[in-house]
Amino acid sequence: MVPSTIIHGSVNEGSVCDSFHPRFLSEYRHESLRNVMITGFCSAKSMVELTCHILEKTTSLECLTLDTTRGFDKSHANNDKCLPMNREALLEAENACLAIRRHIEGRVLSTVNLKEPPDTGWAKVYVDGLFCPINDTTGIGVVIRGHHGSVLLFSWHTINHGADAEVENLACREGLALSVEWIRMPCIV
Repeated sequence: MVPSTIIHGSVNEGSVCDSFHPRFLSEYRHESLRNVMITGFCSAKSMVELTCHILEKTTSLECLTLDTTRGFDKSHANNDKCLPMNREALLEAENACLAIRRHIEGRVLSTVNLKEPPDTGWAKVYVDGLFCPINDTTGIGVVIRGHHGSVLLFSWHTINHGADAEVENLACREGLALSVEWIRMPCIV
């Protein structure tokens, strides 16, 4: 079901999604682009076209993050509290998620880590671990996002032990522990 509020030029309007053909964009290939984060991703046709262009023209892409919050998480605020999202922003975030599922997911190569919000009512746990053999230091990071793409929890820290494979396991354990302790909804890891 498509939410009733749709921004002008949305790919979710009427027959637009049935005949979705991106307009011509540059043939230039982006050979060095590895990580792309689009904050404020929305259902506008031009935004979906840009994202598809990036996917098609970037052979080195490793991670694509589509943040549908338009900067409502606390990393963009001057205090340490998340900004509230109004009803229109929440509805557009839902439309953006629908556009991702309809027009982008099928174009993402298996080698690209697509980070998008989970389904309504769910949270998604992202974890990563890094081992530096030079000084034998390990870092662990956890980000938990809600279904509108907003950051619910962020945590990182270093520890002084561990090997490369062990670090990923430690990061997964940390993500699971934090989600059980702080998040009151079903989670996807």
